[in-house]
Amino acid sequence: MRHILATTRILGPFPLISLAVVCAFAAGTYVLGSRLGSDTHEAAAGVPAVSQHGVAPDAGEFARLFAGMTNQMAAEQGDGARVRNVDCVQGASKGHYICSYGIFRPSQPVECHVMQAEWTPTEVDSFRGKMAGRVDRCGSLREAIRSLG
Repeated sequence: MRHILATTRILGPFPLISLAVVCAFAAGTYVLGSRLGSDTHEAAAGVPAVSQHGVAPDAGEFARLFAGMTNQMAAEQGDGARVRNVDCVQGASKGHYICSYGIFRPSQPVECHVMQAEWTPTEVDSFRGKMAGRVDRCGSLREAIRSLG
């Protein structure tokens, strides 16, 4: 249950300056990660990212875990909000992610967000949200980043 609590820290809005930093970092990581590929950094490190929760998942699996844990916590607390449209890419090294997602609440417009997250090798929480902020669109990470301009 404690690993689920980490998700609550990333769902709130951040100041505009934080959003600009997040988005600039996300765009740079997205471009760098797509050009280099994840195997390059994993081989360079020589050691796979392992945690008490297992090996760091790929970006697609991380997106499913993030949505599942966040939605499970919301349901357990009686909150009608649900995270959907989670789209993640691996950052510059295994276990680092940049994601976009939407928060859907009954009878309200979708809230779109981007975040930087890190798989935590030795902590109780399976991952930690490093930075997060709101964006105009969240159908995909590419859409979210483009909506900033």
